[in-house]
Amino acid sequence: MPTLLQPSTAQQKPIHLQLSNRTLIKTIKCGHPWLYADSLQSLPPAPPGSLALVKTKEGDIIAKGLYDPKSKLVFRALAVKERRLDDSLVEARLQRAVALRRRLFEGQQTTGMR
Repeated sequence: MPTLLQPSTAQQKPIHLQLSNRTLIKTIKCGHPWLYADSLQSLPPAPPGSLALVKTKEGDIIAKGLYDPKSKLVFRALAVKERRLDDSLVEARLQRAVALRRRLFEGQQTTGMR
């Protein structure tokens, strides 16, 4: 079955990341979508776009997303807390985004929508 996530990402073991500051836990849980390099205790080596879990010191998962240790924004959250990061989540978000853009640009001729 085809996957919306990159095949290499969907099948790899996630990188485990730990926040350097406990106050960021609330920020991530409230929906802030990314972390800068100085937000993490360490930057483990991994290819860009690697699946990653952000965890507390106690090992609780805060967010799941994509990791790039060479970017200024090293982590981009796709799912928070226990929500599954799978094709159904990606598909639902894409459908919601398309529906929103159709409403916003209804009646307008455009070939590009960000």
